[in-house]
Amino acid sequence: MTDDVPSRITISPFRPNQTYSMIPNLEQICRTLWRGRGRHVLSLFVAVLVVTAGTPWTVEQYRQLGISNPAEFWSVKDFRRCRDVIQELNWTNRLAIPQLGDPISRAYFDRLVNSTNTDLLPNRYLQSPERIRQFVGVMGVMEDLQRIYRPDHRKPDFLRESLEVDLAYLRMLRSAVEYNGQILPLAPGETEGTILKVGQPRDSRAEIPSLGERVPVVAFRSMTTFESILSVLVRPHLAESDRMDAVRRLHRDLPVLWPQLIPKHQQEALVQLEFAQSRLPMGPVKDALKKLRDRLSMP
Repeated sequence: MTDDVPSRITISPFRPNQTYSMIPNLEQICRTLWRGRGRHVLSLFVAVLVVTAGTPWTVEQYRQLGISNPAEFWSVKDFRRCRDVIQELNWTNRLAIPQLGDPISRAYFDRLVNSTNTDLLPNRYLQSPERIRQFVGVMGVMEDLQRIYRPDHRKPDFLRESLEVDLAYLRMLRSAVEYNGQILPLAPGETEGTILKVGQPRDSRAEIPSLGERVPVVAFRSMTTFESILSVLVRPHLAESDRMDAVRRLHRDLPVLWPQLIPKHQQEALVQLEFAQSRLPMGPVKDALKKLRDRLSMP
């Protein structure tokens, strides 16, 4: 074996305007890695350079990492695999995580918040125990996605995506409360009903361990998700139509979750609603938030 870097791993096929082209002495680094017979290290090094190029990905790149076809129903395993990839991309190439504004990755984001997977409990195409297992697993993934998409000091800010993830999660919390203690709708061929109980003992097939007791865990997660939604609603760069849609969905879900909050948290939520109103210009969104606050304030 010669000391030269073989042609199959040279950097010549890559676009010169990407991030790795600005790294000094890149060719020498590659040759040094090869002389040390560090082929796997070199492959990883080049892969990281490509990932950090700061550009959206293609469908093939997502599929190569094991993310399933977004046009098909995803199992919990599919959700978790996609979550793992997104978590890695969030630190290496934030621009490449699935987003609504990108024509390639939008299909993957839409699958993550799709009602087929998030509004799962009343759907009859899965047996009740499997439906609950899927519901629990997806909730765990959604909690991770909330942290990934929540706007912070890093750019870009995915405001619409953060809203969609939070609203989908709030809808799942509402569903858990609505079906708590209820027999789920029977699937075709299912003869025995399964009762959903939030916080049921761990040996039960109908448990929701990711939720725990209705108070304070459901209340706490409802409150933190509501706070996150409000923080995005008042951002100046969010479209008015997105604000209006979010408030409409709050009107649908929050009143169901409201009784789960202790009085102190209810009062804090009302104060935050009033503060959000004060930061918005006059118009339909401001009026809709006021109506929501008035509705929640009623004894």
